[in-house]
Amino acid sequence: MVFFGDDNWNMVLNMMIGIQMAVRSVRGYQEMIYEEPRDFELKYYFELVPRRFGGEQYQSTIYSFTDYAPNTFNHIRKIFNIDNEDYIMSIGPNRLMASLMLGEVNSMTSLTSQGKSGSFFYYTADGKYMLKTIRYKEYKFLRAILKDYYSYIKTNPDTLITRFFGLHKLLEKNEKGEIIGRIYFVIMANVFNTN
Repeated sequence: MVFFGDDNWNMVLNMMIGIQMAVRSVRGYQEMIYEEPRDFELKYYFELVPRRFGGEQYQSTIYSFTDYAPNTFNHIRKIFNIDNEDYIMSIGPNRLMASLMLGEVNSMTSLTSQGKSGSFFYYTADGKYMLKTIRYKEYKFLRAILKDYYSYIKTNPDTLITRFFGLHKLLEKNEKGEIIGRIYFVIMANVFNTN
């Protein structure tokens, strides 16, 4: 379980905050579904600034979040009838904070893959989605096939192919702004979340 004080707590919390900011930034595109070639190359950056309490920093590192092809992934979520607010409620930090306030110290399950990649998988509390860390090579591959992947999903909405709902990067920086960590991750449908 990922819980308060865990080594991965800051990373997972910043992933969630970044996802919430990213999804809300494409809110204007909810009703208009149109495609432009540049949508596949588009990326948005967000600085996740540490909170300060009483003049002291809450965390010593700063995170930078990158959202890749936000309009394309918004369209994919629409194809699979996923409402952005429900998506945020599943993945965003609100559920995590509510769980903490209720005394539940865990709200996401983590699993380290035993495979060659050593990826981390994080399952949301409701079990609908997985956040999976990926290697740079996998990130490049998904970016390269994204246009074809989207076209396939659009013409075959009942496909059993893996459903990707987001592609992101999280940079961890120290107080001097030097990069000390880089994580690429995808958000996928959890195929084990069935009736």
